[in-house]
Amino acid sequence: MFSFEEIMTPVWDTDIVYGESLTFIKENGVAKAPLMFSADEILKVESANMLHVYEEGVDYTLENNHIVLTPESKIFSFEYEDIYFKEKGDKPCFKEQSGGYILFHEGHFFHDRQVAVTYKCKKGQWEGIKPAFASNLKKTYKKLTQDKNLRVTLFGDSISAGANASGRTIQTPFQPSYGYLVAEALRRHYDANVTFENPSVGGMNSGWGVRTAKERVCSTNPDLVIIAFGMNDRCQGDEHREIIAEIRRIILENNPECEFIIVSTSLPNSILTTEENWFWRYQYQYYEALLPLECEGTQVANIRDMQLEALKTKRFIDMTGNNVNHPNDFFQRMYAQFISQMLIK
Repeated sequence: MFSFEEIMTPVWDTDIVYGESLTFIKENGVAKAPLMFSADEILKVESANMLHVYEEGVDYTLENNHIVLTPESKIFSFEYEDIYFKEKGDKPCFKEQSGGYILFHEGHFFHDRQVAVTYKCKKGQWEGIKPAFASNLKKTYKKLTQDKNLRVTLFGDSISAGANASGRTIQTPFQPSYGYLVAEALRRHYDANVTFENPSVGGMNSGWGVRTAKERVCSTNPDLVIIAFGMNDRCQGDEHREIIAEIRRIILENNPECEFIIVSTSLPNSILTTEENWFWRYQYQYYEALLPLECEGTQVANIRDMQLEALKTKRFIDMTGNNVNHPNDFFQRMYAQFISQMLIK
């Protein structure tokens, strides 16, 4: 079990990566998965649910910065046809762009079949976006440092509700979703009383956010609202910005002192471009579209580009909890690391 300090150690600024998630798929008789960084030493490989620890040389080897399973490994690996298949049959799945299907599961199905790798590496391998301190959020900073009281509300879709986080699916290690981790990071760093509300609901889009903001958010009387929609939106970037701006307007109308972090959503599985679901639709546009909303009291969190940097070396299936659009525990931690660092000077 990782300590809170370990799971909140930013992956972009560490010489030890804690519990990086991998999923193994056997192709041509070999099951292997890439690490995010070049590893100097593997410290531990265990199941993501923390129930099994595996032995180097017996269950796996490190080769060309991949964890490679031995023929007698006890680590679970999918057959390629388990994940990608031509006939739908009775498997839970989504149609993908080539005309075939990909496996889909909610709950802790993928979590139970992934591993967590802890390893030493050299700093400086992360070349992408890093969070900058949210200098626009002066009232929030004052409440954390002087008043020592902050009310935070997270308002979003299933990612913010914690879908597929082990705490939500009631599976070890019972890790909460990113909003709870952010709130706890602020409590510990500032020794402040941080209350946290999470009226997020799975399957909802930003239009639902407009319709329910007054009831679900304003009633919590927040000082800081993290607005995190987009995964279920099917509109282009400009329209998405207008809808998010309307959510902000409604909240400000009821609480003029409130400040905001607006999350540019992570991206879904990029092969899901078929018209019947369009999970990969316009989400890629949303970060640039949201930037004009930045002003005194509002900052945008660039989760999209953080994910894209990780995906330069990792695969989507290594970071997902359902193989479609939900982060697993490791990616939920990356969300939390990024947003908390925006609030910690």
